[in-house]
Amino acid sequence: MTLIIGPLPDPIDGCSIANFTLCKNLDKRNIKYQTINTNTKVVSSKQGNTFSLKKAISFFKVYLEVYKIFSSSIIYTTPGQTFFGILKYSPFYILCKLLRKPYIIHVHGNHLGTEYKLLTGLKKKIFYYLVSSASAGIVLSKSLKSNFTGLLPATKVYVVENFAIDELYDTYNSSLKVRDKPVILFLSNLIAEKGILDVLDALIILKNANIKFKAYLAGKMESE
Repeated sequence: MTLIIGPLPDPIDGCSIANFTLCKNLDKRNIKYQTINTNTKVVSSKQGNTFSLKKAISFFKVYLEVYKIFSSSIIYTTPGQTFFGILKYSPFYILCKLLRKPYIIHVHGNHLGTEYKLLTGLKKKIFYYLVSSASAGIVLSKSLKSNFTGLLPATKVYVVENFAIDELYDTYNSSLKVRDKPVILFLSNLIAEKGILDVLDALIILKNANIKFKAYLAGKMESE
């Protein structure tokens, strides 16, 4: 029995859709699994370096399902990439360690390695312990394997490339509109870890080069 711990729709975001698609494909293959949905009304798969008591309390009810680890042979997780993103999964990881259950960390992004380098002291030790104890790590491309450098040996890091769900292609119109200037759409949580500052810097470079463009930014901005 596989246990999937991570966000599931709703709300819909990249990570929750990926987990939903995984569940759907396991169903097709008649592979038994169970889930612990880490999405709550207060915090979904959002990342952030600021501790929030409100988020912690909201997430507490998720821990009530920790008993599912006992009946599972392997645990698949999709945590956040910040210290608190990893820390909130620590009860699951520690129980896995105690029960000698293998767990997998699937990173949906490119911040885990940077976060580890920036951490110091006790935080860095806790982060290292929780991530390095994983049986395997998964990233979205070969270029992102370095996120686990110093945390997991390269032989334990695997690539599962990102994708677009089939439903998006069902209504796809192949006749693209010709535009006189680039139109840029950024869809993500508007936080530094998701690359919004890099996008804004890139737009400044385009503007300074007198390249005309339109840019739309769509995503939730956390208060911090």
